[in-house]
Amino acid sequence: ILVFLTGQQEIDLVVTAIKQLSPVNPFYEFALDVHPLYASLSSKERQCAFEEPFNSVTTRKCVIATNIAETSLTIANVVYVIDCGLAKQKVYCASKGVEMLGIGGISKASVKQRVGRAGRVKPGKAYHLYTRNGFLSFPNETRAEMLRSGLLSETLSMLALGLANPLAFDFIDAPNEMTMARALNTLYDLEALDENARITELG
Repeated sequence: ILVFLTGQQEIDLVVTAIKQLSPVNPFYEFALDVHPLYASLSSKERQCAFEEPFNSVTTRKCVIATNIAETSLTIANVVYVIDCGLAKQKVYCASKGVEMLGIGGISKASVKQRVGRAGRVKPGKAYHLYTRNGFLSFPNETRAEMLRSGLLSETLSMLALGLANPLAFDFIDAPNEMTMARALNTLYDLEALDENARITELG
């Protein structure tokens, strides 16, 4: 079983609840071997999510994951997917000039990726925790991260690669010019760039 939730706090709460409930619930046909999966786990903790249960006949493995399990990592033998339809994403607030993490609906492309985690080796099934109208309201594609960013690190990286004018770069998905101009001004204010737009030692 692969369950998609939004973040570490929610995942840890669900993992703890399942571990507390499953041993005492007489209606469970299988024992549940439950594991979290998110980016800040150690490599050893993450590896537990990929190992087969000690007894696969009487035990069902359950992985509670963020969208890291959409494309970055593949868990073998997933039969059931439970999708909450939400994800934590970087959001840039132009009026305040700050980036933050927000929870919002995913895209139809992400739904397809999540569903595709099941049924690779045997027939599978996906359970969606949202309505059909909710699904239809999702955008077709996930908005590129650069379009949801304040572009500080991206602009600095481009300058480090020798691109003299990031504003003139031919992006596939071009970010807002005002956002990039604001990023350049911020880098000057932070003294990460000198008067010739070269990266300083601080930058």
